Amino acid sequence: MKQQKFESQFRPEWETFGEYLDNREGTILNRNQNPDRSLADFPKQYRRMCHFLSIAKERKYSYFLVDQLNSLVLRGHQHLYTTRKRKLSYVIKFFTYEFPNLIRKEWKLVCLALALFYLSGAIMASLTYVFPELIHSVFSQQQINQFEDMYDPAKRKLGRTRDADTDIYMFGYYIAHNTGISFQTFAGGVLLGLGTVFYLVYNGIFMGAVTVHLAKMGFGSTFFPFVVGHGSFELTAIIISGAAGLKLGFSIIAPGRQRRANALKRAAQVSVKMVFGVIIMLLIAAFLEAFWSSSTFFTSQHKYIVGAVLWGLVLIYFLFSGKYHGSGKN
Repeated sequence: MKQQKFESQFRPEWETFGEYLDNREGTILNRNQNPDRSLADFPKQYRRMCHFLSIAKERKYSYFLVDQLNSLVLRGHQHLYTTRKRKLSYVIKFFTYEFPNLIRKEWKLVCLALALFYLSGAIMASLTYVFPELIHSVFSQQQINQFEDMYDPAKRKLGRTRDADTDIYMFGYYIAHNTGISFQTFAGGVLLGLGTVFYLVYNGIFMGAVTVHLAKMGFGSTFFPFVVGHGSFELTAIIISGAAGLKLGFSIIAPGRQRRANALKRAAQVSVKMVFGVIIMLLIAAFLEAFWSSSTFFTSQHKYIVGAVLWGLVLIYFLFSGKYHGSGKN
């Protein structure tokens, strides 16, 4: 292909790429400008520019054209990797400062979610201890048998029955299972918060009944060491999901002077940030549950020590992390 035809065919694409970079660079210099969103798939367009430059060099097109394409590629490279660095910087800032401060700011909702979850669990645990047959009002006999099998001290691996006996398989399973519970708890907030209340209470009842039943069966020596480690992240994530859902519910019930749609939108902006943090916590919980909690290599004492450390770290994180960051003091 001759240079003239090559330019006429692809120059509109080069110009669009250059205009996008101009707008992005202008946005960096002037925050009031709105960047052009025309190139949604920038990495793909950047690779095409590299391809065009390679063709121009290989076919020995004019120095002016090669220099022009080379300039676009260099600018694209700088934009691509600068953007990635900014994203990484934001993620680090979010988890070291914004997320824990957000949870402290919404402490009333967090405490309400915590009360719904743990009080319902404590009440059910007390009732199941006095009336053991209550376990049958919550679970079928098949489910009870599954729970007992999961924490049988004679098993090589603790936790859920493994259709594929690999920790990686269970890691994926725990991610799907835990995020499903948290999403239900969060999404239930749009039902005036009633869905969130239901899931918090239901999961609390579930936890209370299972805990007492297994303890009375003599499986406490395997059950408690299993849950103590990953529970610090998993249970806290469920509480935060509940707080996020309750925020949605209260914005609908009591929107204040705003229209309900606007109040819900503003509440959702905060709640979604809370859930983003929850997702990372659930990933950590799933990793611990699959690779640490289920292992029988470590003793119960080891697991209690690690569990105490993890609970302490989670507590310290939400109480103090980012608290004295610049103007964000609480």
